[in-house]
Amino acid sequence: MSEDKLLADCDNIQKHGDIYFAECFIQRGRNGKGCYLLQKAAPLYDNNGRKVGAIESIQDITERKIQEEHLKYLSMHDTLTGLYNRAYLEQEINRVENEGLYPVSVMLCDLDGLKAV
Repeated sequence: MSEDKLLADCDNIQKHGDIYFAECFIQRGRNGKGCYLLQKAAPLYDNNGRKVGAIESIQDITERKIQEEHLKYLSMHDTLTGLYNRAYLEQEINRVENEGLYPVSVMLCDLDGLKAV
């Protein structure tokens, strides 16, 4: 990536009242491994109620994002085999139906004694 390009990839910018929130991924943070940041910005008012500035806070949320990805993986995979589970299948069927890709076929098998293997 060249130096003149933006180094942060921000998405999910939200506004709650006067406060803005954004999650960003910084590619050059944490010794080149990258890191996730949560940015918050709120207006600063004077005694007359006029906006005179802003207060911004930045928080490293890399560990939280890693845990979220791990939980997402666990919710979509079988713990014994590591294969996709029923929740993943239902999510994919909904995605395919929403995209208008028909027909959808599903084949299910039950193997006796799979745990022994």
